[in-house]
Amino acid sequence: MRTVVTDYKSLLPRLDEAIDRGTAEAIALSDDLAAHPEISEQEHRTSKIHAEYLRKAGFQVEYPFFGIPTAYNARIDAGSNGRVCLMAEYDALPVIGHACGHNVHGAMSLLAGAALAPLMKELGGDLFVTGTPAEETNGAKISMSSKGFFDDK
Repeated sequence: MRTVVTDYKSLLPRLDEAIDRGTAEAIALSDDLAAHPEISEQEHRTSKIHAEYLRKAGFQVEYPFFGIPTAYNARIDAGSNGRVCLMAEYDALPVIGHACGHNVHGAMSLLAGAALAPLMKELGGDLFVTGTPAEETNGAKISMSSKGFFDDK
């Protein structure tokens, strides 16, 4: 039987350490995505990189996801003590690239998920990191929401 932590503050030093350990990789990922921007619904390279990053962090990854070729859903199932879903955006604008910072947003979401991943057994809940492409155009969150993806999150 697993013990679920109720003093969440006791986990903060470990979370901080995990973030510190992963920061350089997240910055490198963000820089790489800025150097290789992909516009809405064409984020094939980017979404593959995101999915692989999350697999390495211990997530089960469904990719492609929800009928969207460049979407993914990564999950750590650690119990019924709640659910958290982090959204990762990663598309760029035509001509000007990542002017809205989705390269940074996506990398920060991945880093947050990877830092939380080893703590989930103690937290006793489910952690999702969901890749939501095409935010600069039709927004995958809109179609995901209308089809019920967020109903139980």
